[in-house]
Amino acid sequence: MWLIVCTSNREYSVVSEEDVLSGNVSCGSRVKAFITDIEKEVTVIFIGKNRSQCDQYCHRLSRYCGPADPVESQKASGDEARSGCGPTIDESLLETSEMKHEPGVETCENGEGALKISDVAAARILANHDDVAPSTSSEPDNNNYNEGANVEVPHFFFMELLRTMKKLRSECGARFNRLDNQLEDMVSRMSAIEEFIRRDAGAHHSIPSSTNNGSSLTSTQIGNNDLGVNMFFDSSPNEQTSKLQYPYPHLSEVDVDAIQREAKSITSFARKVDRILFASDPDKDSPIDARKDKAKVWFWSGKHLNESERVHLLQLVANRSHEEAAAEFNRLHPNREPIRQSSVTRLIAKFKETGSIMDRPRCGRPRRSTDGVNTAAIVAKFRENPEKSLRQMANETGMSRSSIHRILRAYREKL
Repeated sequence: MWLIVCTSNREYSVVSEEDVLSGNVSCGSRVKAFITDIEKEVTVIFIGKNRSQCDQYCHRLSRYCGPADPVESQKASGDEARSGCGPTIDESLLETSEMKHEPGVETCENGEGALKISDVAAARILANHDDVAPSTSSEPDNNNYNEGANVEVPHFFFMELLRTMKKLRSECGARFNRLDNQLEDMVSRMSAIEEFIRRDAGAHHSIPSSTNNGSSLTSTQIGNNDLGVNMFFDSSPNEQTSKLQYPYPHLSEVDVDAIQREAKSITSFARKVDRILFASDPDKDSPIDARKDKAKVWFWSGKHLNESERVHLLQLVANRSHEEAAAEFNRLHPNREPIRQSSVTRLIAKFKETGSIMDRPRCGRPRRSTDGVNTAAIVAKFRENPEKSLRQMANETGMSRSSIHRILRAYREKL
């Protein structure tokens, strides 16, 4: 691989990948490389496989983007020398060919003749001008650095840009296609539910209205309506009635009861049910472990184990596994929220590490007062002046308003 590198002085050169001493060889990165047996810190601006192509690009970059060459003084001195020698090129040319007519060349009588410059004069003009080779490019020929010069960008740059844009487009398309599939799935399910609700509502409204008007539906019409609903849901009339009464036909009542006990809100309950109903979908989470055995249902206990309960757990673990110890502890303490196997595991790990069943000391400043002292102080302030706001009590006691609100709420519940 060949690299086109640029120094801080805008000097461009072509080096081999083997000449790079350190740095990540990628476009735009800073590396250290040997340039004419001198270690320099340069920036990689192009990477190519063809040395001649890299040399061509480097030559163009040096020509249009490189530092200015000190040739202005030389040109100025040359102009002064030419001006001091005598008449200019055009004047000498006019003097030598002043109204000289070659045989075979005619002039007009009104003085508007055509002067034919000889080949010698043309050669003198070309010899006195700067020897600049004609350029086949549309770029302006300027050896000095010009910020407004149009630099010819290689086609390789455009190919790399197009390839990168195509990859970005493919990645974005793949991401949005997944969202489109999910939206289509959701729309199909919603349309099925709306169709079922519309047909069910129409059936319920048509029967009372026909009864009030003194007319009755024929058995053929009822049979056709039932047949349409059964074809839509692929079930019999008895199964359709059971589906209307029980909204979760794919779940047993025991599983639904377990989910209801575990869920803390309607949203969490609906989310858990959806995970079970749509467990076959690849985009859904794995179904939750809704077990029929109440003793094995995992609950999150917010109540910590006291010292006596921890001692009891250590005694139970002596001849039982962690799961059996948790089940036995829940059986012996029916009035307490059940614990999980992980609670027993954490307690045993803490006991093996510290040799104690007490909690590890927490980092930070220790508490200045206990909960009982704070509660007594807040209750005393409230009894002294019940009209005080939470902000005033927080400024007087130094406690947060949320803590004061929690203490007062518990105090009002006891009244």
